Amino acid sequence: YEYYPHSLFCHHKEREGVHYIEGAYWSAEPDLPYLHKRKILMLVEDVWLLVDDIRCQGQHEALTQFILDKDVTYQDGKINQLKLWSEVDFDLEATIISPKYNELEKSSKLIKHQF
Repeated sequence: YEYYPHSLFCHHKEREGVHYIEGAYWSAEPDLPYLHKRKILMLVEDVWLLVDDIRCQGQHEALTQFILDKDVTYQDGKINQLKLWSEVDFDLEATIISPKYNELEKSSKLIKHQF
């Protein structure tokens, strides 16, 4: 890679079955410095809240991708039984994954563009 981000931190806390994970990285691209924080709250009953906080000067487009395992399905706003909620709709696209070194398989990914 020409530029690789700098990891700032990653923390995990768990209390009574509720998990909180937070991590951040700083971009290494000289022409596009930005800070990306991701917060994940995993509640009982399999409810996950994921928040991306991206700080950058000026106006930019953010592309979020969730690369899915080949056995995972996405239909009617659900990944298998997991209901997605987002103010911006996701699109399903074909992609290639590598579950083992030098082994390629067809799969899919969810993407959304935000401005």
